[in-house]
Amino acid sequence: MSRLRAYRLAYGWTQQELVRRIREHEAGAGRGEPPLGHQRISRWERGERPSPRYLDALCAVLRTRPDRLGFGLDGSAAGILPAPEALWSAVPVPDSGGSAAAVLAQAGELRGALDRTLWVEVAAEQVDRLDEIVRDHGFRYRTEPTIGMIGDLSVDLAEVGRLLGRRQPLYQQRRLRGVTAKLAGIIALSFSDLGDRAEMRGWFETAHRNASEHGAAELLAWVVAKRAKAELENGASARLVLTIAARAEALAGRSPSAGKLIAVAMQARAFGVQKKLTDVLRRARDALDLFGRLDLEATSSSVLAMSEQQLHLYIADALLAAGDWRRSLPHFDRALRLFPPGEPLDPVLTRINQAGALILGAQIDTGCEQIARELTGIAEHWRSPLVLRWAVDALRRVPERHRGQSAVRDLRELIGTLAPTGPIGPMAAIEPDHRGVLLDPAG
Repeated sequence: MSRLRAYRLAYGWTQQELVRRIREHEAGAGRGEPPLGHQRISRWERGERPSPRYLDALCAVLRTRPDRLGFGLDGSAAGILPAPEALWSAVPVPDSGGSAAAVLAQAGELRGALDRTLWVEVAAEQVDRLDEIVRDHGFRYRTEPTIGMIGDLSVDLAEVGRLLGRRQPLYQQRRLRGVTAKLAGIIALSFSDLGDRAEMRGWFETAHRNASEHGAAELLAWVVAKRAKAELENGASARLVLTIAARAEALAGRSPSAGKLIAVAMQARAFGVQKKLTDVLRRARDALDLFGRLDLEATSSSVLAMSEQQLHLYIADALLAAGDWRRSLPHFDRALRLFPPGEPLDPVLTRINQAGALILGAQIDTGCEQIARELTGIAEHWRSPLVLRWAVDALRRVPERHRGQSAVRDLRELIGTLAPTGPIGPMAAIEPDHRGVLLDPAG
């Protein structure tokens, strides 16, 4: 999404509405209505640079600068809100000994600077629109390629940052902080899927700080619980995951929420890694009970919620990690029946882990062949380090005496062929550890 489009949508305007406002601006400036249509707006939003006249009009109508619309060199976040000393250093102090015209002009500039320090309330409709964008991202996360998601989320965060740079009432700042926390949390999860733990943790810190300023316990619990999930899936110790998830549950308090449910489910998964089956079963029961008390929004397919299929996947994963593959199979089956059509990633992860259960049940060839089908059947842009990590973890469940079987060798070779290299490093650098999860040696 281009910056110009992000600005237009933040105001809640259609392309035709933006055309109308530019025409009114130009007519009001005495230049007459320009021959402008929505097709030209569309070209600008796709990257075509407006003429100087239209660029000036866009900046005037959208109340911003060219670089913030994507048509300048200075696009850094440092320019969102000038430091107070920078703001005042450019304001001349009226000199009572100067000419009358100079004194009046300087006084006018001083008044303008003072006005800019006043609170400017962002329109409620503008924040409502941002809330809608966040909800849309919550569902798109399940179906959109990761890199594209990070790009779109970054554009929207830049718009929120511009609004946060305004002095405004506290309640409006808190709403914007909530939007920021959710967007940053989704970006953190996207980097988790890519296996980039440094960026993942950095974005979770940003989400946590903004959620703290927002003040809602359920939002802060969601951020912390999602971090527990991401840490577990990127090789953190079960002890650390339990600590983070328990904190998320405590933050959620007594009221049921998506964050609290995620926290309980992550504790079950971490207990599974520790082979504590009794604790897995206890937390799984707690999670199922809590799920039954949540509303539809908290149990939707959004990444901001926790769906029934996600819950059964996590319970199955916890049971499998604890070694109870028989109890895990009905939960895998339930999750697969519930996933909606068109969801490309989580059903694949579910079938890969289901294959791990088959391997533990001595159906080694069947399990390895199922994993191979999933790896070759998924689109390349979805074959992330997370997918390969789950496949390697399932492969590790093959008993030592059966690792020479042809299906096992074929799967190992396939994973080696598919292992990506790039800015987040080669998959070959990721090795299994003694806990039954995978660790990046750099971490």
